[in-house]
Amino acid sequence: MKKLLSLFVFFSATVIIAFLLFSNMEEAINTRLGHQQQIASYSALSFIFLVADIVLPIPSSLVMILNGKMLGFAGGQYFP
Repeated sequence: MKKLLSLFVFFSATVIIAFLLFSNMEEAINTRLGHQQQIASYSALSFIFLVADIVLPIPSSLVMILNGKMLGFAGGQYFP
């Protein structure tokens, strides 16, 4: 029981710390993606991350969520 509780506390703390560290990341990306050329660069970088996800442990679900936020529903789906 003690081991289960310590695992729960550890994973809960990990999630909370991640949200605290990356809470303003969305605002920073929004301010940097103001021009069409920067959005094209973001799309290319996103594509590279998703291709690298085949070999490297990149959280592709987070990349796709960010694509949806930054490029819109259709843009995030069709232009990774």
